[in-house]
Amino acid sequence: MSNRLYTTRRSAITEALKSSISVIDGSDDFLSQLYSKNIFTKLVFPDEIRDWPTVCITAGPENRQYLPGNIKERYLTVNVRVYTHHKEMALLELDKILEDIETVLDGTNKITYNDRQGNTQGIKNISVININTDEGALAPLAVGEMELLVHY
Repeated sequence: MSNRLYTTRRSAITEALKSSISVIDGSDDFLSQLYSKNIFTKLVFPDEIRDWPTVCITAGPENRQYLPGNIKERYLTVNVRVYTHHKEMALLELDKILEDIETVLDGTNKITYNDRQGNTQGIKNISVININTDEGALAPLAVGEMELLVHY
């Protein structure tokens, strides 16, 4: 079998991110509460949602940077979509969740995952590229997206 040091790790990374944000439980400094059963590593549409809030983590484009010494740096764009539903404060609830997700990602020193060979690998850095919401246009629903750049 060939050495797979620089292959894509898309699904393993989205699963690791799911695990990382599942700690948002409304306690301590968290402003919101998420339930792991409502965090998906696939896109879910509002008409499919039965429990709120719901978070979808999906992998997007991936790029490589080729460096001397046969080293490849990998950069994966990850989209985190959050759906909330509240009669009067859906957008406020959405903002709290987005803030909590960013807090978890900023405070996590090292997110690890297992590659297809079972080896533990680590994410080098996660940057928030942008955050976008529907700004209340879908009330009583609210939809927000956070675009991440994952360097691994």
